Amino acid sequence: MKKIYTLLVCTLLFSTGLFAQTNLLLNSTFTSEDDWRGDAVGGCTGAELGTYDSSETNTADGSGSWKINACDNNNNRLQSAAAFAVDIDNYTFTFYVKGTAGQVITPWFFVTGSGNILPIEGDYTIVNTGEWEQVVRTHSIPAAVNVTARIRLKTVDSSVNIDDVSLVLTSSLGVDDFSDTNKIELFPNPVKDILSIKSLSIIKKVEVFNVLGQKVMGRENTNDLNVTKLKSGAYILKIVDENNGVSTKKFIKTN
Repeated sequence: MKKIYTLLVCTLLFSTGLFAQTNLLLNSTFTSEDDWRGDAVGGCTGAELGTYDSSETNTADGSGSWKINACDNNNNRLQSAAAFAVDIDNYTFTFYVKGTAGQVITPWFFVTGSGNILPIEGDYTIVNTGEWEQVVRTHSIPAAVNVTARIRLKTVDSSVNIDDVSLVLTSSLGVDDFSDTNKIELFPNPVKDILSIKSLSIIKKVEVFNVLGQKVMGRENTNDLNVTKLKSGAYILKIVDENNGVSTKKFIKTN
């Protein structure tokens, strides 16, 4: 079956070192119903929430998938049964979804002490009905040591199938952009009021996200941002250039 590979920004931030690619999720190809469970906010219970589906699979290994049902148009979701330890860092969550065009899927972390952590890139909207589509999302965890989390996927209105899930700790080589030809510098950093952006390319748009993945600012055609009204803390600056190339940088706001 045709797969649609959706290219999304994989934001790298908050740490240094080499990439770590250990999948933190158990039973990631859904060979059984083990290690996953349905959950909801509403009147659905048991198998109504969702169930292991041996008839649908994204891979050719004979495994199945997990079907999230929408029995009462409420917040039905799939979540990892076991919690795992998380640090202050960046995590990349990849999964395949099959459903109805226009249907919205929300992936998030449920972090002890911090609640729901939404992805920097936001929700995903299914493009084509009945085709497996790959989704990649980035979650920045504002957690301290000895904190645990579960991964969750939520949908409403229609049922979807989920397969081949992966959650890896993404540690960057720094906060520079991937491209050596488009070096971007932020100054001053930390910043109190005006953040300046030095780039070899013309900047088309910039967006600022907090560590919960929420967009807090957005500007077009500018190399300077007035961040005076932002609260103190760490932020991610997403920069889109004239060729629609995307870069991300971390900055610290101070009072």
